[in-house]
Amino acid sequence: MPVATVTADALSCICPRCTREASRLIKGRLCVSCYNREREVERGRNAKGTTPRLGARLHREVLAVNDGTAVRVEVFEHVTSRVEALITVAKRATGAVVFSRPRPELPVGYQMELAL
Repeated sequence: MPVATVTADALSCICPRCTREASRLIKGRLCVSCYNREREVERGRNAKGTTPRLGARLHREVLAVNDGTAVRVEVFEHVTSRVEALITVAKRATGAVVFSRPRPELPVGYQMELAL
């Protein structure tokens, strides 16, 4: 069995947000607990009626992913860490995958031409 298959099988029952093993993943992504916390953030209140603390931790991550055929930039909205985005990509990978941060592009105003 290839190493990538073993790794993908091992990640199939891991929640990418809390990294705990879960027998049930909602929409194939989050464990029940993490899904419920995300729903509280969407509603803007938790069971106590206060603002959920998770909302302050959710942010956007951008990764460059190379799956052996092409390099593509993937954007992940509402993740708590880069690890969550990495695990999400690794879970759906069918082969070896390489991650990196995308190369930052300079704004047009900062690009310069050099005359030689």
